[in-house]
Amino acid sequence: MKLQAIVLSCLLACAVQVHAKEDPIDVDMDAAMGPAMERDGSTEGQIEVFKQAQVKWEARLNSVYKLLKASMGEEEFGTLQQAQRAWLVYREKQLISLKSSYSKICPGTMWIPFYEREVMLLTRARAQELEGLVELVSER
Repeated sequence: MKLQAIVLSCLLACAVQVHAKEDPIDVDMDAAMGPAMERDGSTEGQIEVFKQAQVKWEARLNSVYKLLKASMGEEEFGTLQQAQRAWLVYREKQLISLKSSYSKICPGTMWIPFYEREVMLLTRARAQELEGLVELVSER
């Protein structure tokens, strides 16, 4: 259990360090992970931290998408809408694949926090991609 906590903490630290500017959602997630691990070191606490971060990233993704809808012309947004629909299909297929792989590699509950982290990271990456598009659109 302690080894799992150390590995998960290291993975989280690496994920946060990828971006030089730490995002508030990542900062909150990192801050919440410490108490979750100290409380009982269970996978339940870790899962909850990742799920909370996922909800925040999902809300941000939706917020950015709405901002782009208001900022783009009809044709441009239509293209983005098609891309977003394709991404949603990709995400769903990717999560099915990851769930299958994690469950075979690490039987039991240990793989669940890793899977929840992947769910969060996929949504986070897409939200950040769309934020980059907002910057591009606003520079016109």
